[in-house]
Amino acid sequence: MTWNQWRNSRAYGLLGDVDSRPTEWIYADDMTDQEKSDYPTYETTGGYLKERDISKAYQEWWDKLRDDQKQCIKEIPNFDAKKFEMITGIKESELVG
Repeated sequence: MTWNQWRNSRAYGLLGDVDSRPTEWIYADDMTDQEKSDYPTYETTGGYLKERDISKAYQEWWDKLRDDQKQCIKEIPNFDAKKFEMITGIKESELVG
C-alpha cells in the first residue's frame, strides 16, 4: 500500500475520527451552573477551556463503530492485533466478531 493509497483509504478516515483532543472550548451558553461557578472568567472570555480525559478516547471511538467499520480497520494490510492493543488499549478479544 502506498502513502497515497493509505491516505485515501476508508480505514485512514475512520482512524481520523478518534477524538483525542486534550482540551475542548465550552461556550458560556453550554456551561452548567457548576462550571460557571468554577470558572468565573467565563463572563469575560465567553466560556472556558475544558480539560478532557482522553484515556478512553480509542475505546469510545471503537464502541461507536459499526461492524463493517471495525472490519475495515482489521483489514488494514499487515494489521497486528497486539500492536493495535498496545496503541489503543482495545483488547484483541474485542476484535473478534
